[in-house]
Amino acid sequence: MMARVYALYNQSRRVMCMFIVIGVMVVAVACWAIFSVTHVTLNIPVIGCGDPLPSETATRQAIAWCGQLAYDVIVFVLTIWKTWHIGSVGGRHVIHILLWDGAMYFGIITAANLGNILTFLLAQPELNASASVFANT
Repeated sequence: MMARVYALYNQSRRVMCMFIVIGVMVVAVACWAIFSVTHVTLNIPVIGCGDPLPSETATRQAIAWCGQLAYDVIVFVLTIWKTWHIGSVGGRHVIHILLWDGAMYFGIITAANLGNILTFLLAQPELNASASVFANT
């Protein structure tokens, strides 16, 4: 997605630098969220392969997923902004093509990410990572 937006903005170095900075920030926050947690054992019987997460760990996981969601939103907004100014190609407005294809994809990905974030924040410890399957695929 980043390469498409970079191409839309005529290979602007400013856009590339912005994506690099935001990408590094998202990765740094995700690494902090994943690797800075102390391991806590909860005495909850679990059936299946998912381990229950303490609330602090679940909150950090939600923060990491918020970074990914923010990155997706930035890409989508920049794409909408640029295609709005392009006009039409082959008799069809580019914004209509984008909204038909890209908006549906963005809506599905955003719904999966929001569901995942809300599950981390609001679900019981034995269920708080259960929506990650949908957001990862």
